Amino acid sequence: MKKLLLSLGCMVGLVSAASAAEYVISTVDMTGFTQTTYTYDGKEKGQITGTWTAEDGTAFNVVMKQQASGTAPDGILGQNNQCRWYKDFEMTITAPESVGAMTKIVFTVANSKHAAFTVEGNKGTVTDNTSDITWTYADGMNPFVATANKAQIRFNKVVISTGEGGGGEDPQPPVTLETTKVANIGAWLVSADPSELYEFENPVTVVYQNGLNTYVQDETGSMFIYGSIPTYTPGQQIPAGFVGNYKDYYSTIELVIPNDDTKDACVATYKEGVAGTMPEPAEVAISAIDGETMGNKYVKLAGVTVSALDGKNFTITQGEATIAGFNKFGVEVADTEEGKTVDVIGLVNWYTAKGATEPTASIYPIEIVAQGGTPVDPDPDKTIILSTDFDANDGFTFEDGTLPEGLTYVWTRDKNYNYMKASCFKSGNHAVEGAFLVSPVLDLTNRNEITLTFNQALGFCTAEQAAEMLSLWVREENMDWSVELPIQAWPAAVEGKNFTAFESAGEYDLDQFKNKKIQLGWKYTSTTEVGPTWEIDAVKVTGKIDNAISNIEADVNAPVEYFNLQGVRVANPENGLYIMRQGNKVTKVIR
Repeated sequence: MKKLLLSLGCMVGLVSAASAAEYVISTVDMTGFTQTTYTYDGKEKGQITGTWTAEDGTAFNVVMKQQASGTAPDGILGQNNQCRWYKDFEMTITAPESVGAMTKIVFTVANSKHAAFTVEGNKGTVTDNTSDITWTYADGMNPFVATANKAQIRFNKVVISTGEGGGGEDPQPPVTLETTKVANIGAWLVSADPSELYEFENPVTVVYQNGLNTYVQDETGSMFIYGSIPTYTPGQQIPAGFVGNYKDYYSTIELVIPNDDTKDACVATYKEGVAGTMPEPAEVAISAIDGETMGNKYVKLAGVTVSALDGKNFTITQGEATIAGFNKFGVEVADTEEGKTVDVIGLVNWYTAKGATEPTASIYPIEIVAQGGTPVDPDPDKTIILSTDFDANDGFTFEDGTLPEGLTYVWTRDKNYNYMKASCFKSGNHAVEGAFLVSPVLDLTNRNEITLTFNQALGFCTAEQAAEMLSLWVREENMDWSVELPIQAWPAAVEGKNFTAFESAGEYDLDQFKNKKIQLGWKYTSTTEVGPTWEIDAVKVTGKIDNAISNIEADVNAPVEYFNLQGVRVANPENGLYIMRQGNKVTKVIR
């Protein structure tokens, strides 16, 4: 194999600034930023992107990514005089190549909101003063990456310096990577030399990513990439040209990012994901799993049972064969009752455990679904369909419609106190015809005794005015709002206060929507005379699983479907008691 030199100085911005300079961003403006989503720790999170422009016209690219926090990025958007850097948000500031590495950043504090942040790799020093928070690092960074680790930081001015504190060092040459090219994953597995830095000549498809763990495959094999690389979604392709070392970690084969002075250059070879097709998992039998040749393979174990949960450990059984499962990624694992079969979709792990002399195969689950593809309910007897205290948006959306001039939104989530709130902002100045807080789609199939409860509070209006302007509606999925549920109770006014306390709005019977998919909508209106504030919290929808047997005659022309007593579809029922459904008729049969 031929070794090649890959020069990446311009890609990773490791060239120091030729001379010291200072860039003053006198007004931090977030109104021009855009909001998108990305995958973090296996979950969809939000991020915002935009630029800050210094007084001399130099533009710095800024990305803020939501991570563990429930705070959504929409709380940052729209700020025209400050940035609110929330806890657990990662902020990346990238300077133009001509600017070079940033050695000092001063955040001027707004509204006395101070909090700590941690710079990637713990590089440099962070000093929290009375009126500013300053980061300094002699060697500089580009990009600068840091995460707020408590409360929030509010700042309205940023001063970025280059060269300061750099010790007058000569500019560093571009980082050059000495790589060995491999055609594909199969060729890499055969080469298996830990001393080589491999460069892949073909793209690979991502099947799963969770934090530092990325699993990919191509037509020749499967591979586990370990390290902090860009975020990809399943089905995307990582373009050719990415690099890494071969590592045998206790029999688990990994492509790892070197942890030396070439680290940033190596990460930079992982380009933005390209749209591709999500591959189907390979269906294999437990008895056929050979971890030595199938390590990191994306597989499906069909018609298995899951049992013996012990922390993250569990057992997967298929006939007489068993394999260990380890819940590495926090997937809902159902401790299923006897006879219930599921499909486990996951990754084959081949690993020599501590104290063991030989490696063994296990499964990291990505998803557990009912046999045939329906997601498994880890608690089949649970009644909760929806329950939220709005620590996050939890699938709720806003449909504010056309708003009068001067009004930018009606519904929002209060991130300080965690509830949904509607207001026309300036009481008496805005008339809103109808703005909806919309729930996620609620599947009421096979449910009965369905009820809705929620708490509410009012501001700047009486209960009588609220009854005229605020209402609760129901629509079938993707249909028009069609059914109004009269609000049963309004919270009592508090003497001398503009706002009431939160009180229960009553209990609402949703059985009329049984076997339908619906959405709930809290509709807000206001007038030029009255602009109420409506606050919604503690929304909960419950419904018992309906195991009743219908007496309606079957349509003899309808297809026949069989289910076991746990409600899992069975293609070829035999030797047991099953539920048969044909048209509208459901009966129990013995096969």
